[in-house]
Amino acid sequence: MKMELKDIPDFKKIKRMALLAQKQWGVNTDQ
Repeated sequence: MKMELKDIPDFKKIKRMALLAQKQWGVNTDQ
């Protein structure tokens, strides 16, 4: 996946997806 600086605002979206993935995997980390 190609990442460009102007695409960084999607970071919140990515972080949200990561949190959902952690919930699915049963990982409870608040970092």
